[in-house]
Amino acid sequence: MAEKAAEKTAEDTVTLNGKTYPIFADGKYDVVILGTGLTNALLAVVLSLKKGWSVLHVDQNTYYGGEGASLQLTELFKHFKKDLPDDKTLKSKFGGARGYNVDLIPKLIMADGQLINFLVEKNVHKYLEFQVLDASFVYQKEGGKIGKVPSSPSEALSSSLVTYMQKIRLRSFLKEVHGLDETKIKINVPYTIDFAEGKIGMKLKPLMKNKKGMCVQGVNGQAASKKVNPGDFITHVEGQCVVGLDHNEALKILTGAKRPVSITFMKPPPAGGWNLVENSTADLYKYWSLSEQTQDFVSHAMGLYGDDEHMAQPAYMTMAALRLYAKSVMRYQKSPFLFPKYGLGEMPQGFSRLCALQGGVQSLRVGIEEIAIDAATNKVAGLVLKYEDKVHAVSTTRMITSPEYLSDSAPSNATAAGGAPKFAGKMRRASQVVRSICILDHPMACGSSHKAETLQVILPQKQTGRKNDIYIACMSEKFKVAPKNFFIAIVSTTVETATPLKEVEMGIKLLGNIVARFDKVSDVMVPVSGDDGTSDNLFATSSFDATSHFESIVQDVQKVYKRITGESLDLSEKSK
Repeated sequence: MAEKAAEKTAEDTVTLNGKTYPIFADGKYDVVILGTGLTNALLAVVLSLKKGWSVLHVDQNTYYGGEGASLQLTELFKHFKKDLPDDKTLKSKFGGARGYNVDLIPKLIMADGQLINFLVEKNVHKYLEFQVLDASFVYQKEGGKIGKVPSSPSEALSSSLVTYMQKIRLRSFLKEVHGLDETKIKINVPYTIDFAEGKIGMKLKPLMKNKKGMCVQGVNGQAASKKVNPGDFITHVEGQCVVGLDHNEALKILTGAKRPVSITFMKPPPAGGWNLVENSTADLYKYWSLSEQTQDFVSHAMGLYGDDEHMAQPAYMTMAALRLYAKSVMRYQKSPFLFPKYGLGEMPQGFSRLCALQGGVQSLRVGIEEIAIDAATNKVAGLVLKYEDKVHAVSTTRMITSPEYLSDSAPSNATAAGGAPKFAGKMRRASQVVRSICILDHPMACGSSHKAETLQVILPQKQTGRKNDIYIACMSEKFKVAPKNFFIAIVSTTVETATPLKEVEMGIKLLGNIVARFDKVSDVMVPVSGDDGTSDNLFATSSFDATSHFESIVQDVQKVYKRITGESLDLSEKSK
């Protein structure tokens, strides 16, 4: 009996670095994921489905979604540390407290993007209901007008955004986009390789006719042994994009990088006809005789680029982005964007349900006490957590975490001696984003010829004298995010100055009367260059950037999946 009791005790405990704890849930998992934001929730699903791994997914909050949660009105006031109005004011000014599901971060879903196709294939759409935005608009400084983004070649002829001659050229260009062979513009999944000391063993040449970028011409040594493919081109060196840089400038970055050096490669699509790989986006627009004003709204309102770096990069990348926009529009003949009812916070919940069907375990209100690192191997050994005021632990050899759990102030990042944070230097601030959440009692004005209650407006950088675009997303009772006759508008952009709230002011002015406004400046945290998580098996995801759609999140999921499994992830692939 004593032996059986001892066996049972051993089974119900976990020992990490000499300390023994009662187990949490099953006690041992293939991967533990901290944070229920969309990136982490999607990783939980793909790892359980594609790898068959056991998953424990926890969050310190009382709600799903992390920094991308959807909050009720009372939660919104609390989150922004504002006093909640009394019931009478809530009724008269906000239509009551019920009926609000306000997103902290505005993100739209491309109707033909990888994410929605994955949702449909895996039946996550059974748990969620999506609807189409009414329209997409773009701002032009000339006359301070908002124009509807043309969704088809025929709409180009009636667009108020361009002159008569440009309408004809734009129609011809959009016909080319709609009819393009997709094999010529396929964006292949990039792969990253770490190179040690010594010669890398690559012969490089310019990627494009404009002498920009780096294309692999031949390989030997490390490059050959690590299976770098001749013909592939380099996209990033230590996280820095080099595609649109002058060849000599890119070479300096590569040769000057400290070892080990992390290099990301991509296979280009096959060339044919007018070469979309060797010619840049600027060359493409010149070929089609598109004016600078036309180029501006095509790139930013249809290609959804937030700046102009793409102009010096291969044209096929821009054509791929435009083709995605065109295919997304064609799905519903209205706008290219979808949005879930009851807000974006519903999506992580939908993923969690799917993960649970594969045996995954999810839990909210979990305090993260310690990310345990094995002293002998310097790799992740487990997680010490607090649940319902009791300390537990689980063992694992892999962990994925969102940035907030690695912040200097996070309990999981503290050291016993009170010295420097345990994971100091694992994350870096890439930029900041300012977001202003506004409650309106009227729809946005978008011109006398267009009526739209749910919409996106993009203010391209050149139209505002900035380096980055300003985005406006406006939602209504249609999506169950606000009561009838009330609207949620979120204005956001990448911070460029010491006065971020002034940077969204041009977008704020387009909203009209504002019932209530909630402002926040957030750091965009990313893993430091060279730390891909493989040294300690602690893999960090990135914060949400300022872009208006989810395609950048899909890319982050693909990067982390590659790091943790060594395999490429294509969400567009059909299950066998």
